Formats: sequence, C-alpha cells, structure tokens
Amino acid sequence: MPRGTCGSWTAGEMTAYMVANGTIALSYFAISLILAILIVVGRQPFPRRWESIGFTTFIFSCGLGHAIGDVAVFWYPNYHLFIVIDSCTAALSVGVAVTLPFAIKEIVRRPSFNQLREAYHKTMAIQSSLQNAALDAAGRNQRLLQATERLGELTSTLADLMSDGKSRPNGP
Repeated sequence: MPRGTCGSWTAGEMTAYMVANGTIALSYFAISLILAILIVVGRQPFPRRWESIGFTTFIFSCGLGHAIGDVAVFWYPNYHLFIVIDSCTAALSVGVAVTLPFAIKEIVRRPSFNQLREAYHKTMAIQSSLQNAALDAAGRNQRLLQATERLGELTSTLADLMSDGKSRPNGP
C-alpha cells in the first residue's frame, strides 16, 4: 500500500514532506558527487582511498533512503527495495562509524587550511626577497663590470702615458 494512502495526509503536509525529503536526497547526492570528484582527482578527504569511497557510498545510500523510502514510496510501495537500501545504509554506517575515529587521528595531523595559507604566504615573501636580492646582485654585478671596464681603460691610459713619459728624458 502506498504511503500516501496511509493516514490522513493533507495535500500541504504531503507536499512539505516530499519537498523536504527530496531536498535532503538531492543534497546527499550532490555531496556524494563532490566527494566522488575529489576521489577521482586524487584529493580524497580521508587518508586512505577505501575510506573515502566508503564514506561517499554511505552518503549516497542515505540519499537513496530519502528518495526511495520517503518520496517514491508515496506512489510505488516497493518496501522490499526500501529494506535493501536501508540494510545497505546500515552496513555502510557501521563501517564508517568504526573506521572514522582512526581516520580522524590522521586527518587531525594534517596541516590546517590556515597553516597552509600562512606557509604559502611565507614562501611567497621569501621568494620575493630572493628575487629582489637576485635583481640587486645583478645590478651590482653590472656596476662592477662597468667599473672593471673603466679601470681597464684607465690602466691602459696610464700605461700609455707612462710609456710616452719614458720616451722623453726629462718628462713633460
């Protein structure tokens, strides 16, 4: 018997119940999709891939529970399917509940977003300082080369003057 025919549901109550549970289901599906994308690109939320997949599957099965058990059952009383979905959700929830404390220990050891952001800004400041120092060193090196060239010119001029002075016995 469809759930919609059980009890005395008003149209407003039925609509509110289905909209709320449909929204919950869609949210669970969206969360699952986002987690699945993170897993595929190698940025899984948990230390081990199987933990991430298990948690994502659990969230998805929660969405199925709301979609099938709380919305579709109003018109299609497939309670056997609902039992299978609830049983899978129960098994997944036990698995997640057992593994989550161990995963949390590792997750807490990871640097926080603020710590990573602070390290990034420090790294960028150091990089900027190094670039400025390199530019400063390049400028100094260029000035040193120019001074060396000028010194070479002066040395050459002085040598020329001294050789001219040797040819004159009494000097200028």
